[in-house]
Amino acid sequence: MKNVKNKNVKNKNVKNKILTATAIFIVLAVTTGIVSAGENGQGVGGGCPNRNSLDSHTQTYDYLYSGKTTEAAVVTYILNTIPNSGTSVIGYCVYPTPGFEGSTEDLIPLQTGWAIWPTNANKDYFGFERGQGGNELPIDGAKDVQVGRVDYEESGLPTREVILFHIYDPQECGPEDDTCWRRPGTPPPPPVPEMSTIALVSAGLIGLLLIARKYKK
Repeated sequence: MKNVKNKNVKNKNVKNKILTATAIFIVLAVTTGIVSAGENGQGVGGGCPNRNSLDSHTQTYDYLYSGKTTEAAVVTYILNTIPNSGTSVIGYCVYPTPGFEGSTEDLIPLQTGWAIWPTNANKDYFGFERGQGGNELPIDGAKDVQVGRVDYEESGLPTREVILFHIYDPQECGPEDDTCWRRPGTPPPPPVPEMSTIALVSAGLIGLLLIARKYKK
């Protein structure tokens, strides 16, 4: 009986050591990047905020504005930036109305190293985000940057939607965090076309002729 008891104790100790070693490996794997949330098509962050929290994410960011192109039931989501040195975009979340009924196969990230934030159980939002390796998009004045493509064939095109950007901007987001969520800013007005020298001269001559004609009367 004593040998059986000692054997049971020994087996228990071995199991405890295995469990402890496994736990240590998991912690080290996650913290060192051996195992990452970026595998299996998912990004490295915690995902898009819940739709119910949109009322707490109403601040806009003047350096970013969104856009999209639509072909049949496929929408390509676009990012436009105004230069802001040292800042970047980490994630791009979409909250369509009605919700998105497709699968993760209908969500295609278009930036190198980016991945998807899968929809939640209610399928009322989805997103795209940087993967491992620092693939954030610099806010450097780039226009018409294609971030992700979505097939709405299952649910139909949205009648409206909310866009949230996950940004890195210590000055905007600090002091507690370097990143935060912001809605797109208002696109800048189109530039006024410059008049050519010939057009300016012509306008001046016409003006002089009108003045001369007025005084002649």
